[in-house]
Amino acid sequence: MTAIRIEYLDELLARETALATEDRQPTGRFSWSTRGTQRLESRSELVSKYAWAIPNAEAIAAIVAFAPRIVEIGAGSGYWAMLLRQAGADVLAYDKHLPTSQGGWDFTRSYVDVQIADHRIAAKHPDRALFLCWPPYDDLMAANALDHYAGNQLIYIGEGMGGCTADDQFWRKLDEWEEQETIYIPCYDGLHDCLGFYLRKEIYK
Repeated sequence: MTAIRIEYLDELLARETALATEDRQPTGRFSWSTRGTQRLESRSELVSKYAWAIPNAEAIAAIVAFAPRIVEIGAGSGYWAMLLRQAGADVLAYDKHLPTSQGGWDFTRSYVDVQIADHRIAAKHPDRALFLCWPPYDDLMAANALDHYAGNQLIYIGEGMGGCTADDQFWRKLDEWEEQETIYIPCYDGLHDCLGFYLRKEIYK
């Protein structure tokens, strides 16, 4: 796989290093509550600039190895799609809203040609792996995408059942899928993101 630069991870690490350096300064100017506020503000800025989930080289390589042809529903800014394309994957990116529109999260830019479409577009791409990266919390989008998708490969990034991504109906539908592998990826304080690979159980019959 071609080596790619992940600016999101680089910028996050630089910010965390700067905050850690300030924490060690004996000035007494910062309280833990202030530092926590700074980290929340930093997260909001980075999410708006890049994506909700933080990619790393291991995650990108694993996705491309699992499925070189991908359809991403809820692609947001298209940042993950861009990295996957740079790594050699053929990715179609869709979202219900344009990245810089006011309909969804207000990303500051678009990294690829994200096309406007909702979960129903998954029905047109059974020959590609379905990629859901941080589907919205307590929302039917992820479950509906699975309903419409007729293929056999699923890539999911987010928290587990009861977490702050997808909803209970999505997790019930995952009973029809067999988890192949889980990779833990970088995440913000208090979150527990992971990258999961699934195959539809009926293909084992």
